[in-house]
Amino acid sequence: MKPNKIEIMPFGFSISFKLKIKDYNKKIIKGNILEFKKIIVAISGPLTNLLIILGALLMKIEYIPVNVVVYANIIILLFNLLPIYPLDGGRILKSIVHIFYGGKMAKIITNKIANITIILITFLSSIGVFYYKNIAIFLVIIYLWWLVICENKKYKIVINAYNLK
Repeated sequence: MKPNKIEIMPFGFSISFKLKIKDYNKKIIKGNILEFKKIIVAISGPLTNLLIILGALLMKIEYIPVNVVVYANIIILLFNLLPIYPLDGGRILKSIVHIFYGGKMAKIITNKIANITIILITFLSSIGVFYYKNIAIFLVIIYLWWLVICENKKYKIVINAYNLK
């Protein structure tokens, strides 16, 4: 690419390039391929849990109770598939939305779905804590809230940066 215009300003300088349509389309395709690769990487964790579940069910292991292995991996699989961004489900959701609607909308939609999900999970888990009297559920919800609050802070910064353009 050749520079189209160079401007010198009091706070720095700016170089603008003339971008051809075919170059822009190549960037979009490369970006979509990158997002597809991110989906594959993010889905590999839950798939590993699924393979462990299937392996435990098919193989007869004498030293480890099969139901403990299956139960633990089902819990990890479901936890990782929650659509909260740092978790695998949030990464998959963000990449899918990014492919179809772009980066900014991916951040907006993923953030809204994560907030709705954590509210619903908090409601359901409060019933679970009351019914099962298990403090571990409460600790998991605190961790998920911490993840969502941290991502909300990052989301506000990124959206403000998008709005400055």
